[in-house]
Amino acid sequence: MSIKAILSKSTFIKGLQCEKKLFLYKHHNIWQDKISEMQQSVFNRGHRVGALAQTLFPNGIDASPSSPRAYAKAIEHTKELIDRIVDLMDPFQKKWYYTPKMHESYSIKKVLPALVPDLSYDGLEVADGGTACIVYEQLPEEMDMIKMEETRNNLLKYCKLDTLAMVKILDNLR
Repeated sequence: MSIKAILSKSTFIKGLQCEKKLFLYKHHNIWQDKISEMQQSVFNRGHRVGALAQTLFPNGIDASPSSPRAYAKAIEHTKELIDRIVDLMDPFQKKWYYTPKMHESYSIKKVLPALVPDLSYDGLEVADGGTACIVYEQLPEEMDMIKMEETRNNLLKYCKLDTLAMVKILDNLR
C-alpha cells in the first residue's frame, strides 16, 4: 500500500518560497502552525470539493506526488498543467471575437447576452462576482442559520449560472 503525500495550496506556496522551509515544515512538526477549528473546516470542505471533482471528472489529471520524495516533480507537473489553462476572457479581450452586441466589453455579463441570449443573471439575488465575494466573506459571521442557508443557496445559484455561462460561451465559440 502506497502512502499518498499531501501538498495543500499553502504548503505548495511554502515550497515555492523556500524548499528547505517546506522540508522542515513537512518533517519537523514543531514548525507547523496550529490548525484552528475554522481552518480545519475549510480544509475539510476543500477535500470534499476535491473528492467531488474526482467523481465528476474521473478522467481528470491527478497531480498529487506519488511519494514525499516526488514533490519537486509534482510541482513541475502542476506548473505545466497550469500553463495549459486558457482564460475564456482572452478571445474577447484580445478582440479575436467581437460583436457589437457586447457593447465594447469583454465582461461575461456583456458577452453572455450577446452569444447566449437565453441565459441571464437577471433576477438572481447574487448577480455579479463582486457581490458574490462580499457575501461569501460575510458568511462566517452570519449567526442566523436560515439566512446562512439562503445566502449559500444564492451563491450556488450564481456560481452554477456563471459556470454554465462559460460552458455555453465556449460551445458558441467552437
